[in-house]
Parts: sequence; C-alpha cells; structure tokens
Amino acid sequence: MKLEGEKRSPDKEGISHRGPGKGAFIVSVLLAFGVGFVLGAIFEHRAIEGEKRTSSPLSSETIVPATGQQRGLTSEERSALAALEARVNSDPNDVDGWIELGNLNYDLGRPAEAIRAYEKALALKPGNPDVLTDMGTMYRALGQPEKAVELFREAHRVDPRHFNSLYNEGVVLLHDLNDVQGAARAWKEFLALVPQGPQSERIKRILETLKDQGRID
Repeated sequence: MKLEGEKRSPDKEGISHRGPGKGAFIVSVLLAFGVGFVLGAIFEHRAIEGEKRTSSPLSSETIVPATGQQRGLTSEERSALAALEARVNSDPNDVDGWIELGNLNYDLGRPAEAIRAYEKALALKPGNPDVLTDMGTMYRALGQPEKAVELFREAHRVDPRHFNSLYNEGVVLLHDLNDVQGAARAWKEFLALVPQGPQSERIKRILETLKDQGRID
C-alpha cells in the first residue's frame, strides 16, 4: 500500500478511485435502470496516467463504510496516520501534508476524518479541484449526496476541464438523487472533454439506454 506521494492513475477500465490497500481504489458501480440495465462504472481519485494525481470518480454504491462501520487498521496504517498527523501538527500550514492526510483517510475508509483534513487544506489554499472532488466523494459516503454534488460543481467551476468532477456529479445525480436529466447533462459535458475511452463508452451506453427508455431526449 503506497501511503504518501503516490501517483494516482486511472485503472484500466477508465476512471479510477481511491481504495483501501491498493494504489488505485476501484469501485464497481452498478447503475441499474428500469429494464434491468446494469453497467459497471468507477469513481477515481487520481490523474491521467503520468500526470499529477487528480480527483476521483464515484461509484453508485456506498464507497466506503459509514462511520462506525470502519474496518480495523493495520499497524502499518496506524503508523502512517500517526506520521502524517505529527507532520501537520508540527506545521499546521503544510497544505500538502493535510492533503496527504485526507487522501490516506480516504483510502482507509474514514470519510469524516478525510473531510476534516481536506477542509484544512482548502482553508490554506482554496480552489483545488481535486481536493474538492475527493471531499465530495467523502460526503457522498456519509450519505450527503446534495453536498457531494455542490462540491463537484465547485470543482468544475474552478477548472472547467476537470472531468472527474463531471463524471462523479452524473453518478450521484442519477443513482442517489434520481435526477436523470441532470446526470445526462453532466455526462454530456464529460464526453465533450473525454470523447474516447472505456469510461466514455460506458457513459454513452448508459445515455443510449436512458434515451431508449424515454427518460432523456
């Protein structure tokens, strides 16, 4: 498990997500529609291959255990958390340290703790679209999809080419909030930025299915 400073890259399916115990957290997203159409999708918290880490796309299922249902931490994980906590305690203005602490808590399925660290990072350096998107993912994990969408939209406002935020917005709008039209809008914007690739093909098939069902134009 890479705990600090790792590059985040999409999995081979397209958009990736943070995940416990792996460099890339891949979550199968089951988007089931009225006719039983099911399609795997992914949330990710990383960058395109070879780039600096970016934010994560979501899954339509709960991504991490809710508070109170977290798995126990290994000694390695506890040590990594302690090291990062000591780092930010010694230098509370360490933006990267707060982000790394948030990312590690994200990976460990600790959404409340991840949010607190991300909030510290954003207070020091506002407008990081990756942090905003990952924080949205954590709010979704805590059962607050409206807050998640708000953060995804803020990330996209800050960086209009931030496609992960658009992808995640579509997942939450469709799966959690039953806003089919809103999801279609977000995903069409995603496709304008990422017209090719496995994730884009999945979205195209979802949109085609919704159109065949008469749920979008």
